[in-house]
Amino acid sequence: MSHAHQHPPLSPLADPVSLARLQILLVPVHPAASRLSDSLYAYWSSLIRRHAVVRGDEILKAPPTSSSSHRRGPTSSDTRDRFLPSSSGASISRAASALSVHLAFPQHPPAPHVYPLSLVRLSAFPLVVIGVAVGEPAGFAVDEDAEPAAAAGTEDAHGAFEHTITQLFPASSPFPLVRRLVLVPPTVPQGTPRHSSPSKASRHGTPKLGGADTGIVRYAPADGGDAWVARLLGEVVGDVCAELGVLASTLETPAGLKTLSGTLLPSLSSALPDANGVLSPSGTPTADGRHSGTPTALGGISLARALTPGGRPTSVQAPSAPPIQTTAIASPPTAIPASTSLSANPFRRSSALTSPFSRTSSTTSVGASSTASLPANAPKYTSAPLAGIAGGRLMKLLGDMYLLTGMHADAIRCYDDGAEKCRAVGDVFWEALAREGRAVAGIGEAWEGRDGSNHAIPFPSAPIPVEILSHYLSALACIARSPLPFPPTILSPAPQSAAASFNLSAPSLPHANTGTGEGLLAYLYTTLCLRIAHFNLLVWAAGGWGSIALSALMSHSLPRAFPSSPDTADPAVRRERKRILNGLAARSQIPRASVLGHAEAGIGPHIRAMSRPEQLAAHVEYVWLSRWLGLERKEAAGARAVVKRIAGLIVDGRQEGRRLSVRPRESIAGVDGEVGLGLGIAIPTATQVGVRRKEATDGNDAVVGLLERAAEVLGVDLVDMDAAAQHRGEPGRFGWPELQVEAMKEAIAVAEALPDHLAVVRLCISTLRALYPYLNQTSQAHLSKMYPQSLAIARRRGLDISVPWWLPGKVVLSVEIAALPQNRVPTAHTRAEIVPGRKNPFLYNPRLRAEAGKTVLVANEQVDVYVTIQNPFAFDLDVKDLSLITSGVSVVTTPLSIILPASSVQTVRVSGQASSAGTLQIKGAALRLADGSHAEVLLPVYDAVMADKRDKRRSKALADAGKVKRQGLDARRKDADEDGAATVESWLTAEVVEEMPLLWIKTTSLSHGTVMLYDGERSTIRITLENSSPVRVDFVKLSFDDSTARDAQAALDADPSPEQAHEIDYDLLRRPVFSWDTEGRPVPTELAVPAGGRVTLAVNCLGKVGCTDGSIRIDYGRVAGASKFHTRTITLPILFTVYHTLQVSGLGLSRLLPPATGVAAERPDASDALHAALGKAGKADALVAVNVRNLYGLPFQVTLRRKGDTADSGTAVERLVPPGATERYVPCAPAGMPVQTLAHHSIVVPVSRVRLGAEHVGRPVPALSDRQYVVDTRAAPDVARARETYWYREALLAQLESTWTEPGSLRAGSLSLRTVPLGQDGLDVFKLEGVEVELVLDTQAAVRASEFVQVRAAVTNRLEHAVRPVVRIEALPAAPPAPPANRRHSVAPPAPAPPRSALFDGTASARLGVLAPGASVAHAVGALFLATGEYRLRAVVDAGENDGPRFSDVLVVRVE
Repeated sequence: MSHAHQHPPLSPLADPVSLARLQILLVPVHPAASRLSDSLYAYWSSLIRRHAVVRGDEILKAPPTSSSSHRRGPTSSDTRDRFLPSSSGASISRAASALSVHLAFPQHPPAPHVYPLSLVRLSAFPLVVIGVAVGEPAGFAVDEDAEPAAAAGTEDAHGAFEHTITQLFPASSPFPLVRRLVLVPPTVPQGTPRHSSPSKASRHGTPKLGGADTGIVRYAPADGGDAWVARLLGEVVGDVCAELGVLASTLETPAGLKTLSGTLLPSLSSALPDANGVLSPSGTPTADGRHSGTPTALGGISLARALTPGGRPTSVQAPSAPPIQTTAIASPPTAIPASTSLSANPFRRSSALTSPFSRTSSTTSVGASSTASLPANAPKYTSAPLAGIAGGRLMKLLGDMYLLTGMHADAIRCYDDGAEKCRAVGDVFWEALAREGRAVAGIGEAWEGRDGSNHAIPFPSAPIPVEILSHYLSALACIARSPLPFPPTILSPAPQSAAASFNLSAPSLPHANTGTGEGLLAYLYTTLCLRIAHFNLLVWAAGGWGSIALSALMSHSLPRAFPSSPDTADPAVRRERKRILNGLAARSQIPRASVLGHAEAGIGPHIRAMSRPEQLAAHVEYVWLSRWLGLERKEAAGARAVVKRIAGLIVDGRQEGRRLSVRPRESIAGVDGEVGLGLGIAIPTATQVGVRRKEATDGNDAVVGLLERAAEVLGVDLVDMDAAAQHRGEPGRFGWPELQVEAMKEAIAVAEALPDHLAVVRLCISTLRALYPYLNQTSQAHLSKMYPQSLAIARRRGLDISVPWWLPGKVVLSVEIAALPQNRVPTAHTRAEIVPGRKNPFLYNPRLRAEAGKTVLVANEQVDVYVTIQNPFAFDLDVKDLSLITSGVSVVTTPLSIILPASSVQTVRVSGQASSAGTLQIKGAALRLADGSHAEVLLPVYDAVMADKRDKRRSKALADAGKVKRQGLDARRKDADEDGAATVESWLTAEVVEEMPLLWIKTTSLSHGTVMLYDGERSTIRITLENSSPVRVDFVKLSFDDSTARDAQAALDADPSPEQAHEIDYDLLRRPVFSWDTEGRPVPTELAVPAGGRVTLAVNCLGKVGCTDGSIRIDYGRVAGASKFHTRTITLPILFTVYHTLQVSGLGLSRLLPPATGVAAERPDASDALHAALGKAGKADALVAVNVRNLYGLPFQVTLRRKGDTADSGTAVERLVPPGATERYVPCAPAGMPVQTLAHHSIVVPVSRVRLGAEHVGRPVPALSDRQYVVDTRAAPDVARARETYWYREALLAQLESTWTEPGSLRAGSLSLRTVPLGQDGLDVFKLEGVEVELVLDTQAAVRASEFVQVRAAVTNRLEHAVRPVVRIEALPAAPPAPPANRRHSVAPPAPAPPRSALFDGTASARLGVLAPGASVAHAVGALFLATGEYRLRAVVDAGENDGPRFSDVLVVRVE
């Protein structure tokens, strides 16, 4: 970037070397004969202002007055040449060619209330006034005939010039010291003005000016040369030096010294008028006709200027604190607040200020400045006695005069001597002024010795700037301890309170009355603070102390290489400027905060004592300092104060203008009291005319611009009134909300007071938008009423104002399509799904899952869209129009007008109707408020992929932002939007299908939608459907759901074993709660219901314990041969009350025991069919007994039978189970109890025992449902045992069935036996042995003792392979331990000792031959019983299997 910048001019108020500048006021003069044009005055004023420095050799010596050669005294030639740089008097300053007098050209004369400072601050007043007027042409072309006319024109211009000075300066003003009236040609000179060297021109004599210069009148050349201007300025500067010499001589008189020491603030004033009441305008003419500004002194006091006492009386006090001596500048900015806090109140009587600066030794140090320490050959600047208070003050004033005339070394000596003398007597006010002048003189002396290089050294390392700053801070400390200049009186107001509040409508303070002088002291303190700040600023901007810094200080301008404030928000430009500023702080070692700290001390509460223009100027300087230093927040704070003061001045000025513009009716009335409208047209009566004054708007844009700048820095985003209507997101939070609220309140008050209605509207809506969370209810309500009023006023006045969308954040939170009622939701199907016998092989259907997230609507039916809107404000929000933004299928909607309550979220329904089938996209909502602002709020839908991409972009942006450190306001600005990447937006989409039929349930056979059943009881529900649409129904399908199915599904999800899962599936599929009753016919695939027709459906329901509710789902639609169609669903909810009546608590099996051999068995009764059946049962049968408990309050008849048996087969058992009773089975019969006796004690039924093959029992448990991937985690033996038990249990339950009836009614049902398990004992009974042995006697006759009988052991092989068994017949003891009847031992008991009376003929044990599967073989042995009694025999067979030997039943033989 370029390092040469054009900077705005700096304000003279904060000029660090303003005490060294001689002020020349340029004024336009308008004689009656000719008027001075603006362009002509601008040309000559710019030509004169171009000469800011007059070298010492260019200054012309003032000619002596007419009486100076005849008198001796203060007006002698030596006195008038006292301050001339080229004088041969005693001076330690440089040669005249090396000295320079610096000029300043103020824009206006000083304010009247600062004239008490006319003596102590000569540099603050214009010592020279140059008037520019148009001269007569004769004056520029010498002609003897034209001389009388030229003289008349000159007199006219001279009179106008004197009148202008009278208007600019008060009557008692001692200024100006020198006056000049320049008569210029009536036209602007053509071409470029000549830039001849003034020194060269002076060597060749005075150039021809084009006219006869007389008195104070000078004629400018027609070509407008610079040489003439330079000579003119050298002439007036020489006259000023002469006048200062006369003034100094006057001050050195005893009367002058007495006046100086008498009061605190003596001042200069004009002398009393003469006897005719007229002051001499030009003083005494000099020898060459030039008029001096000061006439001859009389008695030591000038006739034209008098030294007037002013302020409180003074007296010698104790010596004040020594001056601040520092050696370095502290780099951290924390030292400045301490200084600021101590100097915040300039009127307190406290000790000296602390400073972060330290003073180094110098040849012109303060300690060596006393008169006693001067060398022997040091010049003596005055012959007046310097004792007491007057001595220090006189030396200070002499230093001011030397400083104005460019003799800086002499000024330093005078200031050092004067400051030390003032300190010695406790004159802190004059000491402050002397030390300030000493600092300025040090800058001037350093500037004279500059080397012109670009080299710069850090501030703390340079002794000269540290010493200068020490003098500045010492002066500031002395002003802070100074007494009030004037004593308080009854007529003088008391000092103003620093804590007073600002009021825009308050009148201006009467500063013409100086009062106690508080305003003057505040003015001196504030200007000194600003000058110290500018001194540090320019050294900092130059990168350290050096020639660049000195040139910047003397010209009071920023260095050319200093970066200007960026007008763009480009982060790169701002970062580059910030880098340069940080580099300047590092090179100069001056913290930016320390520079601004001095300015902050100058705008403390004491500034309230100053006039409003002075307050405004001080705050403007503070704003500029903050901007140059790059401290934007400080700039915003200063801008707020500037805006308040500017607004106050504007309001007061406009009120004053309206007051002055009020004229009596005669001034606006026409002839005979008529009001004229121009062009000679009059209105008859003035009372019929209402004059409306147009509001002045001049200056409003500038004030609003300051407000915008402050708002931007504070982090408040103002609404762009020229932007197109669009919805913007929530503005990012930045800054301190409390500060922002107060700033915006002040801004709104300023805009309202101007008034600027457009700014009021913009500021109000911007405040509501950005700061509504921090505004109370009253403030929000006030703003909501204020901006519509201003908007209405502006529109009534013809301003075309369009309010942009200003609501913050997400006003529209969501837009969602209302879900259709359950009976109206369309479901997509294909033709293949309703093909009979077709079953989907996949449990997961991706198409169905994809369609599950879609929103499906039906054409020509109402569509409801719910829009959720929030009102974040504390007042009601009027939304005039709310509509949808759609694309695709045309939707007819009606816009809504709603009022959102304060701080609420409302969901409104927007209804519409889609005209045809297709795709409908809803992109968002469009809103329009009562003020005309509107926006289209788009709400894209982000799926998982897009949301993931957006999150990744945001995370990457945050990660990248964390790599670059941003400070201050740079943290708010970003290089690029984190969401700037282009994304494909998707919208809320709905599919609109063709028009569909609509069925509804007209009637049902239910009573109040409830079914009451016993457990196992069945009933039928009849449902009548009616088609209320014009579309025919040709497809109906029923599906069911109940609470037991949900519980079963939950049990299946708990990962049960295969056997448990089979039982759950069996209960769901084989015993469902609901089933479609088609009267034995197949379920219909197509059931037509014409438009307006009806159909009745029958559904069977089964009572199951635990069923509390269920539902019947009816799917219907119109297929009409289409490959894809949609159906709707009607759901009929049903409540169940199922009573638990009977419970099967146990199931047992017992083997049938044959009667004892040799005893006549009981014969069954022919009427008892069950006994007959039991008698027919053999060893291959088993007896099943069931435990049934009645849990209800009524008896039930329970029937247990074998499946397939008829009623007269005799196997059906019926028992009446009373309430609370339990029918139990007997596990085993006592020894010798026949089966007929067992039948009387239990619900028993004989069943056939079975033997299943190894392949059959090894099959896995079948899955009745579509559950897949069922993994059994048990061990292999456990799995084999469980499978065997399952298959034998299935074989057992396949032979049995049980029912119940309620006596005295027709209610009946089934009793499930699947609730009880089959134990290992029952399995052993029900399962036939693999190799079975049976022991029998060959004879049926009675067995007698000592007779042989044949005992035969029959072996049967039921295994699937051949075996070769070993059989053994043995006799048991008479009373052996009875083994359990239902269990065979797998391990042979210890062989008992055979009875001695039982003998066997032959071998009792033998190995049989190979026995094929299903074959039988017998082994016979003769037996002889020697004694009577009861013998117990058994047979043992061992087939070599893993389960060990098998035993036959014990054969009991009774021997007679």
